[in-house]
Amino acid sequence: MAVKVNEYVEGKARLLEIFKVKGLKTWRGREGVAAEATVYRDGKKVGRVRDDGDGGQVTFDAIGWDPASLKSWWDVQAILDALPKYKFKDYYKEECKEEWDGEVEPTKEPWLMYVFADVMLTLAEKESQLKKE
Repeated sequence: MAVKVNEYVEGKARLLEIFKVKGLKTWRGREGVAAEATVYRDGKKVGRVRDDGDGGQVTFDAIGWDPASLKSWWDVQAILDALPKYKFKDYYKEECKEEWDGEVEPTKEPWLMYVFADVMLTLAEKESQLKKE
């Protein structure tokens, strides 16, 4: 019997095949731990993910402000646009490890840049923890 994988898990798996993260740095933020890591695709830097530890969203920034950097941002966005849309409850269950008990819109969500950044930073944190162990 085949196990059905939800669209969020499927999209996340695709991202982890395409992108890698290195160089996790952490420091004390205003509302918790702040962190950042560099994102790579095909061995080349494409940007960084950052959580300022201030209660806001995790962000993705392309490296630098030249036209090549802007191209890398749009390349990431094109990959996100090609991923399957997912249900919020599936995202919440995967990332928070519990069922969502609030109201959820019946529509599926597109992959947004902050969700990509969150996935990448979580990956960097897990890899850092594995190295420590």
